[in-house]
Amino acid sequence: NRQVGEGNVYTLLGAAEGDGRSGAREAGLTEREIEILRSVARGQSNRAIIRYISVTEQTVKFHLTNIYRKLRVANRTEAARAAYRLARSKGLRRGAR
Repeated sequence: NRQVGEGNVYTLLGAAEGDGRSGAREAGLTEREIEILRSVARGQSNRAIIRYISVTEQTVKFHLTNIYRKLRVANRTEAARAAYRLARSKGLRRGAR
């Protein structure tokens, strides 16, 4: 998920393209949780996430529950907003154009 600002491309969760995912890592998210959170932030449904990462619905729900707990949010909309806030609070770094 990318944002463009002042001619630079930035990605969700505080990492420029090609960089690590330090902002999300500091929030305690695993690689799989970051992947699912990115999908949620893109507006994908659980079914779309299931198809994208080839897991069961229970697994997606399990990861979402962990994401909500770690980000201290109640639902997927709040999780998506928290992901963008996390990216901004960690400072967006320049990525590739």
